[in-house]
Parts: sequence; structure tokens; C-alpha cells
Amino acid sequence: MFGAGAHPTTGEILSAPYRRYRTVEERIAAKVGSLGPNPTGEQIGAVRAEQYRIGDRAPVAGYDCTFSPVKSVSAVWALAPAAERREIEDAHETAIDAAFGWLEQRAMHTRAGRDGVRDLDAEGFIVAPLSSSHITQR
Repeated sequence: MFGAGAHPTTGEILSAPYRRYRTVEERIAAKVGSLGPNPTGEQIGAVRAEQYRIGDRAPVAGYDCTFSPVKSVSAVWALAPAAERREIEDAHETAIDAAFGWLEQRAMHTRAGRDGVRDLDAEGFIVAPLSSSHITQR
């Protein structure tokens, strides 16, 4: 479904398919072609260097974030009485909330324009913090 934008069983179109980005070599050919009939080796080299620096691009459906405390916190949690365990868990949940807040404010955006040159604020992102305790992940 994700890449084609279609239902996996019925084939019904559910959304626009992923954008197909040009490869590095395709971008190089287009840029070199725009330099005119006789580009110099220096111009071609500059185009190649720029495009290889940019690298390949691929559409992204989403990211999976895992938030784990450092091992020393896990060790303290394992040895702590129940009340202190709950405080450690609460502190961890607070840290996760802060991290998601940062992501929502600074990292969740979209790009527009040729080659995504403009960053735009966007709405409609799905942020679903799924919390599970330390024990259930073992």
C-alpha cells in the first residue's frame, strides 16, 4: 500500500503513490545538459561533485522512535522499591513527552518547490507514542 498508494488486496487507489526521485546520474545528466553544447570538464566536475554531495533521495512514510534510558537508570529502576520505580517511570514518560514536543515543534515539516527548497509548517502528522514498561520489552 505505502509505495503504490493502493490497497494491498484489491488494488483500489487510496492515495497518491510515492514520488519517484531522479537518481544522482539522472540529475547530473540534466544539469550537464543545461550547461550548453560544450561544457568544460571543470563545469561537469562541479556538477558531479554537487550532485554526489546531495546523494540519493527517497520518500519516507514515517519514522519509528525508540526512547530508552541509559543502562544505569534501568539498573536503578530494577533495584528500587515500587514507589521509586514509579518515580523513575514518571521521569522517563516526562522525557518522552518532551522529546515528542520537540519533534512536533522543530522536526515535523514538509518541503515544497523544486528539489524541496522551501520548508513549510504542516499539519496532520500522526504522532502515536506507544508506551510499554521496561519489563514488557524483555
